[in-house]
Amino acid sequence: MTATLFTKKFMFTYGKRQEESIFPFSSVEFNSNGEISEIKNLEFFLGLQYAIKKSVIVGVFSNYYLLDSLSLGLTIFI
Repeated sequence: MTATLFTKKFMFTYGKRQEESIFPFSSVEFNSNGEISEIKNLEFFLGLQYAIKKSVIVGVFSNYYLLDSLSLGLTIFI
């Protein structure tokens, strides 16, 4: 799920991603019957972008690529 709020110069983005799987194997959990349990993985990301001009947007993103990192972005429309 992703939501973005647009204003005249800013874009605020919030996202949530939930995944259920038996991977990665490094964090497999077993239930009482010895079977592999599903793992629920929940990730969030945030973004803030600012339009310098009509054709140039800069942004800062937290966990945008789901790597627990801070990213910078530059978009130029030609």
